[in-house]
Amino acid sequence: MKLDESARLYLADYYLLEQARSGAHRYLDEIANKLAAAVRQELKTRGDLSVTFGEYLQKDGGYVSFYVKKIDLPGLDQYGEWKYSVVYSDAMRTERLSDPTKCRIYGFTAKSNAAQAKAVGRVAQELGLPDPYLNEEYDLLGGTLDEVVDMLSRAFIERLDNHVQVIEVLSRQSVGQAG
Repeated sequence: MKLDESARLYLADYYLLEQARSGAHRYLDEIANKLAAAVRQELKTRGDLSVTFGEYLQKDGGYVSFYVKKIDLPGLDQYGEWKYSVVYSDAMRTERLSDPTKCRIYGFTAKSNAAQAKAVGRVAQELGLPDPYLNEEYDLLGGTLDEVVDMLSRAFIERLDNHVQVIEVLSRQSVGQAG
């Protein structure tokens, strides 16, 4: 087997590059862990709400998801099981970034729940809220670790709050149509 030039260069600085890789992974893992903790804490301080969220944190970093776990509102049965999530992913989990120093935050509903996604999009537009499924990138090197986590957690919470608003309006609309 013959090494290509990039592999030869990598091997020449193998220990240094592996140390740099390890440091970058620790940094990204720390962002994911702190982001999940900040969002979890914010949701916890709100007490008992009509919409509650579950959480998934990838064990070795790079991916955080908060998803609708339970809805205690009437009139939403027509939309099936609720499947909306707000997701954070970074270079450890996706190559779909404009730059590996960025992450993306986006909303997600399974394709099998297309009617639900369509209703959510419609109500968000009626309310003048941003697209719940918008894929936005954020810079992971644009401040200290805590500043980056604070920016990301605000973006996450805003999306979750907007989604709760949409669910509440969908519930009122559905109950109004039934009555």
